[in-house]
Amino acid sequence: MVRIRQIIERQDVASEHQDIFDSITASRGRVSGPFSVLLNSPEVAGRAAHLGAYLRFESTLPDADKELAIITAARAFDCDYEWGAHVVLARKAGVSDGAIDVVANRRDVGGLTEDEALIVSYGREILGDHRGLEGHI
Repeated sequence: MVRIRQIIERQDVASEHQDIFDSITASRGRVSGPFSVLLNSPEVAGRAAHLGAYLRFESTLPDADKELAIITAARAFDCDYEWGAHVVLARKAGVSDGAIDVVANRRDVGGLTEDEALIVSYGREILGDHRGLEGHI
Protein backbone atom coordinates (compact mmCIF):
# COMPACT_ATOMS: atom_id res chain seq x y z
CA MET A 1 0.00 0.00 0.00
CA VAL A 2 1.40 3.38 -1.03
CA ARG A 3 1.39 5.82 1.87
CA ILE A 4 2.33 8.87 -0.15
CA ARG A 5 0.69 9.54 -3.47
CA GLN A 6 3.02 9.29 -6.45
CA ILE A 7 2.62 12.03 -9.03
CA ILE A 8 3.75 11.06 -12.51
CA GLU A 9 1.24 12.93 -14.69
CA ARG A 10 1.32 16.66 -15.38
CA GLN A 11 -2.41 17.09 -14.77
CA ASP A 12 -1.97 15.84 -11.19
CA VAL A 13 0.05 18.97 -10.33
CA ALA A 14 -1.70 22.26 -9.60
CA SER A 15 -1.54 24.59 -12.59
CA GLU A 16 0.66 27.10 -10.76
CA HIS A 17 3.30 24.36 -10.26
CA GLN A 18 3.20 22.66 -13.66
CA ASP A 19 6.35 24.56 -14.66
CA ILE A 20 8.19 22.55 -11.98
CA PHE A 21 6.82 19.30 -13.40
CA ASP A 22 7.89 20.46 -16.88
CA SER A 23 11.39 21.31 -15.67
CA ILE A 24 11.83 17.85 -14.14
CA THR A 25 10.65 16.09 -17.29
CA ALA A 26 12.83 18.34 -19.48
CA SER A 27 16.02 17.27 -17.70
CA ARG A 28 15.12 13.64 -16.99
CA GLY A 29 12.65 12.68 -19.70
CA ARG A 30 9.92 11.77 -17.23
CA VAL A 31 8.95 11.96 -13.57
CA SER A 32 9.90 8.85 -11.65
CA GLY A 33 11.60 7.68 -8.49
CA PRO A 34 11.86 10.22 -5.69
CA PHE A 35 10.46 13.07 -7.78
CA SER A 36 7.11 11.30 -8.06
CA VAL A 37 6.82 11.62 -4.28
CA LEU A 38 8.54 14.99 -3.90
CA LEU A 39 5.97 16.55 -6.24
CA ASN A 40 3.51 16.39 -3.35
CA SER A 41 5.50 19.45 -2.27
CA PRO A 42 6.24 21.12 -5.61
CA GLU A 43 8.67 23.72 -4.22
CA VAL A 44 10.78 20.99 -2.60
CA ALA A 45 10.67 18.94 -5.81
CA GLY A 46 11.72 21.94 -7.88
CA ARG A 47 14.64 22.82 -5.64
CA ALA A 48 15.82 19.21 -5.42
CA ALA A 49 15.54 18.84 -9.19
CA HIS A 50 17.49 22.05 -9.76
CA LEU A 51 20.34 20.95 -7.48
CA GLY A 52 20.30 17.41 -8.87
CA ALA A 53 20.32 18.63 -12.47
CA TYR A 54 23.34 20.82 -11.78
CA LEU A 55 25.27 18.07 -10.01
CA ARG A 56 24.49 15.40 -12.61
CA PHE A 57 24.36 17.30 -15.87
CA GLU A 58 26.24 20.60 -15.51
CA SER A 59 29.12 20.19 -13.06
CA THR A 60 32.67 19.73 -14.30
CA LEU A 61 33.20 16.51 -12.34
CA PRO A 62 33.77 13.63 -14.78
CA ASP A 63 30.75 11.35 -15.30
CA ALA A 64 32.63 8.30 -14.01
CA ASP A 65 33.44 10.08 -10.74
CA LYS A 66 29.85 11.31 -10.33
CA GLU A 67 28.41 7.87 -10.95
CA LEU A 68 30.90 6.20 -8.61
CA ALA A 69 29.88 8.64 -5.88
CA ILE A 70 26.19 8.02 -6.58
CA ILE A 71 26.47 4.23 -6.40
CA THR A 72 28.57 4.57 -3.23
CA ALA A 73 25.72 6.54 -1.66
CA ALA A 74 23.12 4.10 -3.00
CA ARG A 75 24.95 1.17 -1.43
CA ALA A 76 25.52 3.03 1.86
CA PHE A 77 21.76 3.41 2.21
CA ASP A 78 20.89 0.06 0.57
CA CYS A 79 18.76 1.99 -1.90
CA ASP A 80 17.92 -0.57 -4.57
CA TYR A 81 16.20 1.96 -6.83
CA GLU A 82 19.22 4.29 -7.01
CA TRP A 83 21.62 1.37 -7.29
CA GLY A 84 19.72 -0.20 -10.16
CA ALA A 85 19.36 3.08 -12.02
CA HIS A 86 22.94 4.23 -11.58
CA VAL A 87 25.04 1.07 -11.81
CA VAL A 88 24.11 0.98 -15.50
CA LEU A 89 25.06 4.64 -15.88
CA ALA A 90 28.30 4.01 -13.97
CA ARG A 91 29.32 1.30 -16.42
CA LYS A 92 28.44 3.52 -19.39
CA ALA A 93 30.53 6.32 -17.85
CA GLY A 94 33.54 4.02 -17.58
CA VAL A 95 33.51 2.98 -13.93
CA SER A 96 35.44 -0.28 -13.76
CA ASP A 97 33.78 -3.56 -12.87
CA GLY A 98 36.31 -3.81 -10.04
CA ALA A 99 35.18 -0.52 -8.53
CA ILE A 100 31.53 -1.50 -8.89
CA ASP A 101 32.27 -4.82 -7.16
CA VAL A 102 34.08 -3.05 -4.29
CA VAL A 103 31.09 -0.78 -3.75
CA ALA A 104 28.44 -3.48 -4.25
CA ASN A 105 30.05 -5.88 -1.79
CA ARG A 106 31.46 -3.30 0.61
CA ARG A 107 34.99 -4.54 -0.03
CA ASP A 108 38.26 -2.85 0.84
CA VAL A 109 39.32 -0.14 -1.62
CA GLY A 110 42.90 -1.44 -1.84
CA GLY A 111 42.69 -2.58 -5.46
CA LEU A 112 41.15 0.63 -6.83
CA THR A 113 42.89 3.53 -8.51
CA GLU A 114 43.80 6.41 -6.22
CA ASP A 115 40.85 8.50 -7.44
CA GLU A 116 38.36 5.63 -7.16
CA ALA A 117 39.57 4.78 -3.66
CA LEU A 118 39.27 8.42 -2.57
CA ILE A 119 35.71 8.76 -3.90
CA VAL A 120 34.52 5.50 -2.33
CA SER A 121 36.34 6.06 0.97
CA TYR A 122 35.12 9.62 1.36
CA GLY A 123 31.57 8.63 0.47
CA ARG A 124 31.62 5.86 3.05
CA GLU A 125 33.07 8.20 5.69
CA ILE A 126 30.66 11.06 5.15
CA LEU A 127 27.60 8.82 4.87
CA GLY A 128 28.57 6.39 7.63
CA ASP A 129 30.22 8.64 10.22
CA HIS A 130 28.60 11.85 8.97
CA ARG A 131 32.01 13.48 8.67
CA GLY A 132 34.99 13.10 6.42
CA LEU A 133 38.34 12.09 7.81
CA GLU A 134 41.08 14.69 8.11
CA GLY A 135 42.89 15.16 4.82
CA HIS A 136 40.04 13.91 2.62
CA ILE A 137 38.49 17.29 1.99
